[in-house]
Amino acid sequence: MTQESERGMGIMLNKTLAAPLVALALVTVGLAGCATYDTAGARPAGQDPAVTEETVDDTTQDDAVGDVVPLAVVESAVGATEDQDWYWYAVVVDNPNPDHIFPDATFTIEAIAADGTILASDSHWKVLLSGQTALVGWFTDIGDEQIAHLDVIGPEPSEAVHSPAGETGYVSFDDLEVVEDEWYVTVSGTVTSEFSDDQEYVEVAVIGRDATGAIVAAEYGYVDRVPAGGSARFSVDVWDAPAGLEYEVFASY
Repeated sequence: MTQESERGMGIMLNKTLAAPLVALALVTVGLAGCATYDTAGARPAGQDPAVTEETVDDTTQDDAVGDVVPLAVVESAVGATEDQDWYWYAVVVDNPNPDHIFPDATFTIEAIAADGTILASDSHWKVLLSGQTALVGWFTDIGDEQIAHLDVIGPEPSEAVHSPAGETGYVSFDDLEVVEDEWYVTVSGTVTSEFSDDQEYVEVAVIGRDATGAIVAAEYGYVDRVPAGGSARFSVDVWDAPAGLEYEVFASY
C-alpha cells in the first residue's frame, strides 16, 4: 500500500505485529447539519454476533454532494459486561473520500430497543480523515433493558473540507503487543507522529475480534501528547475480553 491509501485505517494485531499508518489532522471549521446512519446489524451480548453492514440512511455514492461521497457505517457491535450493568459499543465509520476530511465531525450513537425506544445515547467529536475510524464507548444507564441495534447520527457531505492525501498528516503504530491476564487484556504500543505540531489528547480505540471476525470486545484510551516528529507510548485495558482475540487499533483526534 502507499502512504495515502493507508490513511485512517485500523491496524490488525495478534500478539506483536508491525502496523500500517493511521492519519490524524488538525483543522477546525464550523459544524453544519447531520445525517442518520442505520446500524441494525448490532446485537447485545449473548445473541448472534453483529452483522457487518454498509448502510447510510437512504443515500448512495450517486447521491454525493459535489465530489464528496457520504460517510458509511461499515460495522457495529454492542455487548454487555459480565454483570449486565454496562454495555460497550463499537461503530466503524468509513470516509471513502481520498482527498476530503471532516474536520469538526459530531457523531451521536443511540442505543435502540426492539420497540424503537431510545434507551441511551453517547457523543463523539472527531477530525474524521479518509478511511475508517472506530467510535468506541459505553452505555451505563440501560438497566435491564435490551439493546436491539444502534443508530448513528453524523455529519453531512457538505461538512467535508478538501485535504489532499499527500498533504494530510499521519501517525504510525509500532511495537504493538497484547498481554492477557485474569481480569483484562492490555493492548499497548508506540505512536509516532509525522506532524509539524504536537498532537494532544489523541484517542486510541481498540477492537477485539473472535475467530469468525465478529467484534466481541472494545475499549479506548488516550495519549496526552505525541510530540511533532516524535513518539509516545499508549496502553489500553480491554475489560471482559475473551482470550485469544485479534485486535485492531485506530487513532483519532
